[in-house]
Amino acid sequence: MSEKTNEPKAPTEKELKAKRAELIRFYEQETPLLEAQSKYEQLLTQIDVAKMQRLEIMMAKAQIMQGPQDQAGPANPDMQPEPKEHIRPENTEGRKLKGKV
Repeated sequence: MSEKTNEPKAPTEKELKAKRAELIRFYEQETPLLEAQSKYEQLLTQIDVAKMQRLEIMMAKAQIMQGPQDQAGPANPDMQPEPKEHIRPENTEGRKLKGKV
């Protein structure tokens, strides 16, 4: 009985040279596509950076237009402070309103 082994046979020098030439040809054909893709990605990045800068400028402008915040003001600007009850002065001896007679 003869045993069959599943060992891969080593490529010859000629096969290696052919494979290298095939890879070089493949990479040379694909390089223009990759360069175009790189340029496309760089342009997208530039657009995103410009959008972000514009948004930051708009936010800074809105903060400037809003004016300074009170130190004792609410932490959340959306929250309105509760209205204070009208406080009557305790000393009413001064001026008095005339009643109808």
